[in-house]
Amino acid sequence: MFVDVRNDYNLDPEQIERAITSRTRVILPVHLTGRPADMDPIRDIAVRHGIKIVEDCAQAVTAEYKGKPVGSLGDFGCFSLHPLKTLNACGDGGIITTFHGDLAERLREMRNLGLRTRDDCVEWCGNSRLDTVQAAMLLVKLQYLEPWTAARRRGAAIYRHLLEGVEQVQVPDERSYEKSVYHTFVIQADRRDELKRFLLEQGIETAVHYPVPIHLQRVARELGWGPGSFPVTERLAGRILSLPIYPELTMDQFQLVAENIRQFYRERKLP
Repeated sequence: MFVDVRNDYNLDPEQIERAITSRTRVILPVHLTGRPADMDPIRDIAVRHGIKIVEDCAQAVTAEYKGKPVGSLGDFGCFSLHPLKTLNACGDGGIITTFHGDLAERLREMRNLGLRTRDDCVEWCGNSRLDTVQAAMLLVKLQYLEPWTAARRRGAAIYRHLLEGVEQVQVPDERSYEKSVYHTFVIQADRRDELKRFLLEQGIETAVHYPVPIHLQRVARELGWGPGSFPVTERLAGRILSLPIYPELTMDQFQLVAENIRQFYRERKLP
């Protein structure tokens, strides 16, 4: 079951209960772009209906909601260590967090072929162990995660300042109780595709995460959703544009991106 998002790209708590059925077992909020979802109302709904919360923290390592880190706000937190993530291995990997001791023990068994000991297999399962060489790399990178995150947050603040007053562009805000980590810095832009092409002509690469919503993907056709089913998601899919955001960006580079965005709208005298 899908639920529409709010303007911050995260799950809209007001839409959740109408999607709950007798078969619902889990609410899966995604902390998209590194911004924490609004977890208090989501937890209230989960408690009221007796269902679990699995947080998708893939883009949100070290993000916080009301002083608490993502991954500690539901029953489970799932983190990706894919090479494109902010805490990244050189191959695939991940982490699951939970405060349920019994389920943590089961997860340890499930990641290792269902083995409780080498000679005692208690469950049919696969092999999901993190390679030791990947773990070694991650332990080194973990020492740099906080300064890397701080640099991303500074970059987001710089973009917000440099793009202030550009009426055709909406930059992500940040509520007082949030700590966003800006895995991506996603603006909403008028004439998005034209702007993207213009920036590329200036040597500035951007990306659209994501041009086709899940419910309009071919794989989802059998679920019966179509255009108009989730209007906020569909509107955002036509406006979102990810600007460069990584710790090594210099002030000159931030200014270059922002000035070219301003130039694009000036030259076209867009309203």
